[in-house]
Amino acid sequence: MKDNVIACDPALITRALALAALLILLLSVTGQLAATYVDGAYVRAVAAFLHVDEEKNLPTAFAVLLLLFAACLLAAIAGLEHRSEGRWAWHWSLLAAGFALMAIDEAWSFHERLIAPGRRLLGGGELGIFFYAWVLFAIGLLVLLAPVFLRFVIALPRATRNRVILAGVLFVGGAIATELVAGAFNEAHGLHEDRYGYGLRHLQYSLLATLEEGLEFAGSIVFIRALMLHIAGAWGEIRFRLARSSPA
Repeated sequence: MKDNVIACDPALITRALALAALLILLLSVTGQLAATYVDGAYVRAVAAFLHVDEEKNLPTAFAVLLLLFAACLLAAIAGLEHRSEGRWAWHWSLLAAGFALMAIDEAWSFHERLIAPGRRLLGGGELGIFFYAWVLFAIGLLVLLAPVFLRFVIALPRATRNRVILAGVLFVGGAIATELVAGAFNEAHGLHEDRYGYGLRHLQYSLLATLEEGLEFAGSIVFIRALMLHIAGAWGEIRFRLARSSPA
């Protein structure tokens, strides 16, 4: 049977994703600048569709796409590891499931429902960097998962390990560290009282949100690249065979 092969170049895919991420970030900043200085419902509607700090819009769709792409690559690696009875097969499987859940959360922002319980846990009042109190649960989850995955990460091939660590630092730096700063800024200037307002402070906050989302984009793309290169190095290629079911 003739092989029909679609070659995927990790470098080309990485560049395409990086350019798309950069374009989305630039569009978000441009939209916020326009909405700040141009008074018009249409301009602000377009700005909201492009804004990285809004939900269910273009940046959200791209973030979900990146997480789902990573989840699919992880699932493929997990399948191959299970077939060869690899030592870390279940770790790959857990990562695949985790990224799928992250994609779902990104699409519907379930983590924001943890803000109110987190604030109650902290006793309310002025919370500073914990204004977005969901980060408490995220930090707790990281602390719980670190021992589970530490040996797994150390056991990865050196190149893959370094790329995975870099991806993790970038993503966590955006999703948690920058979120802490943004929360303190939001509370200090009372932006949450007029979330959809426009002005210099809102523009400054949107730049923080752009940095946050940019780091998350970068972490996801670096991780996707790490997974593609890991597959290329460990197996050379992966073939998916779709066969017709035999007639009953």
